[in-house]
Amino acid sequence: MRERTTSWIYPSLPGGPDYGIIRIAGAGIGNCLYVYFHAVVLAKQANARLIAPTWSSVKIGPLLRMERSLRRYGTMFRAHPDEVHGPMKAVRLASLWPGHTRIQLGTMRGVSVARAGLTIVQATEFSFEGLHQHREMIRDRLLEILSTPLGTRPDWGAGDYAAVHIRLGDFVQVQPEQIITGMVANMRISLAWYDRVIRRVRSVFPNLPIHVFSDGRADELAEILALDGVHLRREPTDIGDLLALAQAKLLIGSNSTFSRWAAFLGDMPSIWLKTKVPPEQPTSDRTAIHYVADNCDMITRESVIAA
Repeated sequence: MRERTTSWIYPSLPGGPDYGIIRIAGAGIGNCLYVYFHAVVLAKQANARLIAPTWSSVKIGPLLRMERSLRRYGTMFRAHPDEVHGPMKAVRLASLWPGHTRIQLGTMRGVSVARAGLTIVQATEFSFEGLHQHREMIRDRLLEILSTPLGTRPDWGAGDYAAVHIRLGDFVQVQPEQIITGMVANMRISLAWYDRVIRRVRSVFPNLPIHVFSDGRADELAEILALDGVHLRREPTDIGDLLALAQAKLLIGSNSTFSRWAAFLGDMPSIWLKTKVPPEQPTSDRTAIHYVADNCDMITRESVIAA
């Protein structure tokens, strides 16, 4: 006989107001995945039932900025079979809302779920702490919640190409010394930095194609796309881009959670801009990671392949 569920967890995705069936505005896919998968792990640890998150949101920012992606995550994801969803989701949230408790994620230290009733999981800070040991489960579950299932399983971190993620869009252009502090998010990395790193990678791995993924226009990326062996790659959806990035043999990341999720999923060697405050490592301890400022000499065949 199945034990009666008394504890429920609802991942309230970050950003604007969450009304259970629709969100207003809201964060990008990378930040949403942090909250979702921390909630999944907490539910398994507490033997609680997960209530499906509200992937759908109303966003006007991408429209105003005329971005390529409108960030319609409600069309990319579906509820997992073990999640409460549909009409029962509304019923359950309404009945459990009085007396609910909230968890604000930062790290997973000291986080606990109420033994009975509804626990709402939220976050304004994002960390992989507590997720690394669940990497395989997270990979599997991500594939299971895709609205359009993949024909073949991704070849995590083992593709025949290097990937570069250049985040433009809603990221602001700043002076190099501002982003070097590592204290402020949503800043663009200069194309000159990508140029130096790509040239070094091409010199070390001359036969390795380099795929550029970006929300920027081709004309904005012209100086990068003019480099030998480099071409722009666009998948139909944001999640398609993320999965393609996660299959690269080598990742050159941006200052975004999107890049960090690609590294987490692929667990491949990666290269990042060096900042005064080192960011959290998204890959496992055994995987090579390089933090590069101006001097790219540390990127060698041995340092990458050794991973």
